[in-house]
Amino acid sequence: MVSLALSGKSASGKDAVAQRVQEMFPDLDWAGLSFGDAIKDEGRRLVTALECSRDRADATERIAVGLGVRHEDAVPLVDLLWTAVRRQELTSRLHHPLVRPALQRWGQLRVRDDAGYWIERAMRRLTALRDAGHSIVLTDMRMPWEADWARAQGFLLVRLEVSDEIRRDRTVSRDGAMLAPEVERDSTETAIDGYAGFDLRLDNSGDLSSVLAAIGSAVEEKWPRSSRSGTSHP
Repeated sequence: MVSLALSGKSASGKDAVAQRVQEMFPDLDWAGLSFGDAIKDEGRRLVTALECSRDRADATERIAVGLGVRHEDAVPLVDLLWTAVRRQELTSRLHHPLVRPALQRWGQLRVRDDAGYWIERAMRRLTALRDAGHSIVLTDMRMPWEADWARAQGFLLVRLEVSDEIRRDRTVSRDGAMLAPEVERDSTETAIDGYAGFDLRLDNSGDLSSVLAAIGSAVEEKWPRSSRSGTSHP
């Protein structure tokens, strides 16, 4: 089994690279892993609480009690999302410009009181996938402690580097608008920039061929074909 972890800022091509790597090794039973899965699940619960609430005070109470956070932490999230949810512009599908800043805030809120909150949830998912015999591709490694955890679990760590100009062009093409400056500056976009533990740092500004060749070679070296049916973790 292979375990690959990709890191990169928004629009650095993580999902595209993940897909192509899986195609390079079709003999493996691949499964995706994302720290964001658990965050999005809780984000849907946030939206549901807002949809079911009579007013902002009721929404604050539902979020505080239902998701186990302080009332004073729930208030800014209600203020941020209330109008969009009540207008039915933001639903549990989480397709809205406010989703990213809201989830960034929520993710940081959870680790403020429990640094291992999201790691614990990722570990549960990783264990289940490995027990089922899957090779793993992790596509949203954004914080140093997430990278430390992935290294400890035997992942190959790859950083995808793309210039800000190209990333912004890709974002506009994909989403129709650039990320807000405060989102670009958020720690989830910047905290891992200088991380020294990557196995590979690759320029993904152009054609994918050189990126895929480098990752393919690293996978073959770390997990020779004869070993891939066995365990890939320590």
